[in-house]
Amino acid sequence: MFNIIVNKEYELLFERLKAEAPDSFVLTLADFSHPDEKLNVLLEKADAIIGQVNPSDSQYKTAGRLRIIQTMSAGYDRIDLAKAKHHNVLVASNNGANAVSVAEHVLMQIFVLYRQLLFHHRSVTSGPWKNLKHTNKELAGKTLGIFGLGRIGKALAQRAVALGVKVQYFDVVRQSEAEKEWGLKYLFPDELLSSSDIISYHLPKTSFTHHLINRNSLRKMRSDALLI
Repeated sequence: MFNIIVNKEYELLFERLKAEAPDSFVLTLADFSHPDEKLNVLLEKADAIIGQVNPSDSQYKTAGRLRIIQTMSAGYDRIDLAKAKHHNVLVASNNGANAVSVAEHVLMQIFVLYRQLLFHHRSVTSGPWKNLKHTNKELAGKTLGIFGLGRIGKALAQRAVALGVKVQYFDVVRQSEAEKEWGLKYLFPDELLSSSDIISYHLPKTSFTHHLINRNSLRKMRSDALLI
């Protein structure tokens, strides 16, 4: 049998994971945010962990059979990779799996702000809708600046172009094929910040990207620009 601990963050997906797992996989739900003796018992038999967890040295020692920590997200910044390596435990991410979902979420946020959705929602739910003068903006024709043209950035660019948005981007690796396919424009950060109506960051957390959004970068943006 292959014993897997599923962290409570994925509680809503637990039954689905159990249903789709092979018969030889034994999945157990646990809460790493509240370690107790029950968790220690599970760790003693664990071959794998699913979740954004960062076990302590003592937990790693308890989990002598543990071989891998698997996240269901692209990110793994909450896991101490050096510590995992020290205990001979692999860390795997689910890179790209949520790209479309994140891209759609970004577009939703833009529409909420541009079309004043929260204002109109409150107007309707509080009684007869009042068509008061309120500044709405159309997304078509606006310029979207994307930092990071990985899977999420590309998914966002593709959908934004389909909505009539001009898309420009910065990435450490220039994406010539994407530029040709969707008519994207490549710019360096300062010009991207100053010439975009909307800025959206889709970058991994590294020593290079940490604090990339700061006072100086905000000053370079237009006064009415959106930051996602």
